Amino acid sequence: MANVNRVRNGGFEQSSPPTVGPFWTATGTAVTATGDQLLGDNYAILAVAGDAISQPLLPLQVGENYTFQAAFSTASGAGTIDVEITGQPTRSFQALNVISGDYAFYNFDFTATTSSPTLTIRSTGLSTPLQIDVVSVKLA
Repeated sequence: MANVNRVRNGGFEQSSPPTVGPFWTATGTAVTATGDQLLGDNYAILAVAGDAISQPLLPLQVGENYTFQAAFSTASGAGTIDVEITGQPTRSFQALNVISGDYAFYNFDFTATTSSPTLTIRSTGLSTPLQIDVVSVKLA
């Protein structure tokens, strides 16, 4: 059986720039664009601190282990990229340690505590735009 991605439109390929939908909801000035993506045609941009994208994940099995993974790129030397999944502690990636100019994959494992969580990726205190592509949540 295939390991299904619980994130819909994780590569933003179904989005029509500049909108982030379908499935994703934007907070602030979050948009999608073309031209600097890792894979496919589109990627998401959180342009200023406080911008976020979120979506309800496809159902998870409570008690199962999952892996969150996404490709990030930012030139910011301050702030964090915060990943929130309902029922889990916020995971923060320090912008100073995130690759600039290219994408790199960042991930963490978690155990599902709710079957219908929401995933949120937020720019917190970043001084330059955050680029996001290839977002997934799969069984670990």
